[in-house]
Amino acid sequence: MHNDREVRTFLLGATMFTLEQIHCFNQVFVTNSYSQAGKVLGKTRTTVREQIVALEDSTGLALFELEGKRLTPTQAAKAIFERTVLLGKHARDLQETLLSLHDSTLTELVICHDPLVPMNLLTRLHAAISSQFPHLNVQFLDRVRENAFVEVKQGRAQIALMASENLIATSHELDVINLGTMRFSAYLSKQHPLAKAKSVSLNDLRLVKQYMTESAANGGLGSYPMSVNKQIITDTNLLLEMAAQDGWTIIPEWLAKSHASQKGLIKIKLEEVLQSQPHNVCAFFPIHYRSDEQLREIANIVGQVGKNNLS
Repeated sequence: MHNDREVRTFLLGATMFTLEQIHCFNQVFVTNSYSQAGKVLGKTRTTVREQIVALEDSTGLALFELEGKRLTPTQAAKAIFERTVLLGKHARDLQETLLSLHDSTLTELVICHDPLVPMNLLTRLHAAISSQFPHLNVQFLDRVRENAFVEVKQGRAQIALMASENLIATSHELDVINLGTMRFSAYLSKQHPLAKAKSVSLNDLRLVKQYMTESAANGGLGSYPMSVNKQIITDTNLLLEMAAQDGWTIIPEWLAKSHASQKGLIKIKLEEVLQSQPHNVCAFFPIHYRSDEQLREIANIVGQVGKNNLS
């Protein structure tokens, strides 16, 4: 919907380029791949490549060199990258602010969340928002990190509760509020021979099946890939059941307290630093949210509830 209203073309002297080209350039610079950039932007590899070629033609600059399967930025690309990131962010800010002025009253609030976000945080968030905005239809959708960012960027969702920010998040032109931290620990099947060991090392675990959520496997909460045999399970309950049979997993302590023992999992006394590792949880918003009074109030609620329910 937003793309139909987007003012796409900017002029710089005699050189003309589009915001789509700038967004594609920024993502290819970060990912070193047309395909990976396309996944982040929701575009095909061919479309991304065409946008880069068009940008190179209009500027007269070679921006990337192919080295094997990797696209390496040229010196020209490195020289303009910081400016193109700012341009993309400011353009998105202007676009979203203008759109928000036309329709600033939400009737539906979609919150995407990592499957390992604490359940009590989600339920209390729902209660607090519903109390303040009883007319809102509040929906909570389980999403992989990058998919959640795309949904917020494209206006299909308003909030994403995910692992802490990095460069990829910045390239999505999203604003972020740090809510607090969660603690993770490793849990092993009671039936596994290592369960009887006095201590377990990370090297021991690298040879045992590691069960991970799809989100964790893609940089989400609990993203500690260590085993050579990683098993990706979408459903959290199924993940715990399978780990209890023949493997191990890294889960937040809130989930372990209520499920680990009854599922047949025991906490591993690791020799290394993994024990009780913290992971930041953030709320990601459209960059225009501060200009939308309703969304700004919701952001304040999210920040307060997060502060009260996370360490």
